[in-house]
Amino acid sequence: MKDIQTRISHDRDGWSATSTLDLADNRLLRIRTYKSLNGVLRTSATVHTKVDGCLRHVMGYGTPGGDFSEELVRSKPARSTEKVVTAQHDSVLKTLPGVLAAVDAHYVKHPANPAFA
Repeated sequence: MKDIQTRISHDRDGWSATSTLDLADNRLLRIRTYKSLNGVLRTSATVHTKVDGCLRHVMGYGTPGGDFSEELVRSKPARSTEKVVTAQHDSVLKTLPGVLAAVDAHYVKHPANPAFA
């Protein structure tokens, strides 16, 4: 399996988990589990391009040229404890091959726009 880095943290918004994985073409996959403002525990995957020491994510709003972005899981637990956040995040990481296949399919269908490279 590829080298995925995971960090579990707690801040003013509660517990969250973030995993990152380097991809080809100077891209980075970020999988993040966090409680949204409406109390929903969300896990999403986004792809960012490394540019000049920063991460760039181009919003496509359904049009060609935008970077991969997908909500993978949505739940409404009674409490978003460290254990609950970690369990949901880990369940998504077990599906990593499918997530990577969806990322690859996205960039085959919507190649990166050279204007944003």
